[in-house]
Amino acid sequence: QRLDRILESTAVGTWEWNVQTGETVFNERWAEIIGYTLQEISPVSIETWMKFAHPDDLQISGEQLEKHFKGQLGYYDCELRMRHKNGLWIWVHDRGKVISRTIDGKPLWVYGTHQDITERKRTEQTIGESEKRFRTLIEFSPVPIILALRGHILFVNDAFRKLALIDSDESLEGKSILDFVAPEERERISDFMAKRAANGSAPELYESTGIRADGSRLPYEINV
Repeated sequence: QRLDRILESTAVGTWEWNVQTGETVFNERWAEIIGYTLQEISPVSIETWMKFAHPDDLQISGEQLEKHFKGQLGYYDCELRMRHKNGLWIWVHDRGKVISRTIDGKPLWVYGTHQDITERKRTEQTIGESEKRFRTLIEFSPVPIILALRGHILFVNDAFRKLALIDSDESLEGKSILDFVAPEERERISDFMAKRAANGSAPELYESTGIRADGSRLPYEINV
């Protein structure tokens, strides 16, 4: 009863699968996740699972299962799409483990859970699209831009590369922003950036001297 209450409160579907015979046991929630009652999709078997799973994801699922069967993975763990009764594809997180084997070592019974993660996937997609738009705006901006974390470069756009005379295929990731500042200016610029990061008390714009890849200098204005 306690286990049933836990499963009910977490809205997780459960499944049991006899790998050798194809026999399966699903709970009511497993069917609800794809918009059906258990009675509507009965009798169930491994073919039921394959019928509703996205064809493109079956290969991924199969590969994860095989790795688990061979002992390469402690659990079968896979995120994949399933066809809902309304015709739309939903995302589920499928997780399971072999709990018994045949005398000759083949997987027999596998028990697992089935969780609806559609909303999480939609959120991830929205964030990904937003990040892509943001990166595109930066890449095509005529203003030289550096993205950095604690003073170390994560990304620079083409405008900065042209300004600093840096080859397009040269990686700058991990390098210090101060590498492109004149030596005598580095302490002053470092203090300026630290103040801006801490409380924004320093001026938004700061004039300094930069160093290009060929050693030449140029005056520039920093906005942090």
